[in-house]
Amino acid sequence: MAVAAMAGYAFARIRFPGQNVLFVVVLLGLLIPSEGTIVPLFRMFHVLGLTDTQWPLILVSILDAPSVLATLI
Repeated sequence: MAVAAMAGYAFARIRFPGQNVLFVVVLLGLLIPSEGTIVPLFRMFHVLGLTDTQWPLILVSILDAPSVLATLI
């Protein structure tokens, strides 16, 4: 939630080049169902050597689609 709050503040208050493009990318993140990302996420964490640890559970819960929705709100 902290990451979403900082990103939401940046979109609302700070003007920067490429803001509209980045906002569209965030909105497109809402269109991808979480079920469609299970295999790519597993492969990414396997390559990083993080399988059988707690880190995938922590990172996915922080950076998943609810965080994108919280940024938008």
